[in-house]
Amino acid sequence: MGQHSAARANSGQRQGWRRAAIVGVGACFVSATVIGVGLASGTPTPSVYSAITPVTVLGRSLAADSNTDVGVAGVGSVPSNATSVQLSVTALSGTTTSSMYVYPTGSTKPTSANVRWATGQTITIPVTVAVGTSGKIRLTTDGGVVTIKVAVVGYFSPAPAAGSAGYAAFVLGPVEIASTANGGTTIASVTVPAGLYEVHATASMSLNDSTTSEQAVCSIRDPTGEGVGFTDTALTSSAFDETVAMTGLDTTSGGAMTVYCTAVHNNGIDAVYISLVAIKLSSATGNVSGS
Repeated sequence: MGQHSAARANSGQRQGWRRAAIVGVGACFVSATVIGVGLASGTPTPSVYSAITPVTVLGRSLAADSNTDVGVAGVGSVPSNATSVQLSVTALSGTTTSSMYVYPTGSTKPTSANVRWATGQTITIPVTVAVGTSGKIRLTTDGGVVTIKVAVVGYFSPAPAAGSAGYAAFVLGPVEIASTANGGTTIASVTVPAGLYEVHATASMSLNDSTTSEQAVCSIRDPTGEGVGFTDTALTSSAFDETVAMTGLDTTSGGAMTVYCTAVHNNGIDAVYISLVAIKLSSATGNVSGS
């Protein structure tokens, strides 16, 4: 993954991997509507989000082709009724180019991995996942031995909301991204009322045609269609699918916040494990859209 990069689409400035953590809300709770993320009904479920001081739940070497269940609900400051968790996942010292699947314990393994690394590479990416059986999540590795560190940085739970308001949408995918000629694709959307928002989004990208080089440009868009955060991802090999992380601030009069992606080379790209979180900063003022 070392040959890939994230960039501001409007400036071309190169950036490294970024962790799209929820910041700026301290220890307050926010109300949210969580969609998908392994919920049995598949219908929106009222929840609240809380950002926390990171709680380390795993830090050890994992064998090739292994399954590891990790307890998250009821661990440290994560309550036992947490319905999903936001993780910071680090992979390092992998003995070969490989990948790992992070999903709820008791659920079927996804068709596409959401953590990928090259031999010897250290990467840290955000992963949002539902809590599975017995309050656990499952890590399934592909080939090679690798050291994995996992920390919970936030969680959703069905407790009553208080304080500032936030909204989240999660999509398990895959969603095929249309080419420029076809206008691109909205891969996640959440409707918010008026206010100033801190907005975060992630999407894992997967090639569905390994014989060609692909590139997708993704952005968070506010209800007026203005870009809030931009990232472009070059996918040049089936062994190096990638995760896009975006963040920004936006003032809106209300409407749909979206994550929008366009395939600019061919159109053989799927988006999977898509998250979009908008947290209302009720104490802040001013329009900082597009920062």
